[in-house]
Amino acid sequence: MRLKLALAQLQSHGWDQTRNLGQVAKSVVQAAREGCDLVVFPEMTNCGYEPPSKEVFRSDFVPHSQKGQVLLEHFSSQAIEVNSNFVHQAQQLAKQYQVSMVLPIYEKAGVEYHNTALLIDSDGELVATHRKLVCCDFSLEANLTPGTQCEAIELNTKEGPVLVGMMLCFEREFPEIARHYCQQGVELLIVSNATSMDTHRLAQLRSYAFSNMCAVASVNYAEPSCDGQSVVFDGMAYHEEGEAREMCLAHAGVEPTLLTTTLDITALRKYRLHEVWGVSRVLSWLPQPGQHNEMLTPVQHFYNKHVSQWYLERHAGTEVAYLTPFVQSLPKGGAVIELGCGNGSPILSRLFAESFNCIGVDCSSEQLAIAQSQLPSVTFVCEDISTYQ
Repeated sequence: MRLKLALAQLQSHGWDQTRNLGQVAKSVVQAAREGCDLVVFPEMTNCGYEPPSKEVFRSDFVPHSQKGQVLLEHFSSQAIEVNSNFVHQAQQLAKQYQVSMVLPIYEKAGVEYHNTALLIDSDGELVATHRKLVCCDFSLEANLTPGTQCEAIELNTKEGPVLVGMMLCFEREFPEIARHYCQQGVELLIVSNATSMDTHRLAQLRSYAFSNMCAVASVNYAEPSCDGQSVVFDGMAYHEEGEAREMCLAHAGVEPTLLTTTLDITALRKYRLHEVWGVSRVLSWLPQPGQHNEMLTPVQHFYNKHVSQWYLERHAGTEVAYLTPFVQSLPKGGAVIELGCGNGSPILSRLFAESFNCIGVDCSSEQLAIAQSQLPSVTFVCEDISTYQ
């Protein structure tokens, strides 16, 4: 199975939504002419992610100041509903030219505003809506409501279904989102941007393709609003013989263009069966959602490693100066939970000696082993104190 993909690296026309819709139409027609199955557009295609003032991108911009609110409310005038003429026209184009599309919009939904990506199939049907999970609340997006779901979608194409996931710009900075899609078996990860696509961000995209064994298609605006560099990686880093291969199938410059390439989905599926990266091998030993995570955090590792030194320092009694008045201030025979009790000395051991009903909580199993040996009658819980209830 093959999927021919088009990335519409547009030149933003800002708040001229009629011209922006015209660019969508032109891209769909060209994509259909070149036999593409799917065309992908940049973030907030309807308004070009254009600010009411460049001030909103300054580091000293305060979104919730009086001036900031005026600018953001002005920007909100560009939001459209999913049930709008702009979206309906796009759906008609998809149906007429039999091309699916990812169409990001600035969405108004009742009293809420979202940064949203719509997946429209080749029949013109809206099959999925992805609302940006992590909004840039330091600038234009300060008034936006984040999304709550990040789900894989089965997109039907001429040669069969392909499992896709959608991301919007700043979400790219969070690898856990890409991994979440990987856990759902996503074969094509689509990223719509409005940003400066520097070498580090390109490296992010390449690493997501490599570590998750999925194709990654990233589209951006052309100059002058952004700097283009739309790119596609096919997710297959090695030949069957083990030699490294180039994953990058297409990489645009900074000018407006329709970047097209073909993904070999059958080859990717085969690759995922025998390679060691991503979902096929790693998730067999990683904790699943809802399961207790037995992999050590850096904090646990540190305290386990330095258990002896920590025991000597805590046992030296450096906290006695404030411990005595603290114990005297407590009601006799009361119950005490020490969060971060470590090896139990000197605080918990003193409280136990004073006949308090004690519970010790700590994330270090090695520290608690010492504590339990010193205070066998005390209840100890090995858990992160930030989540203990």
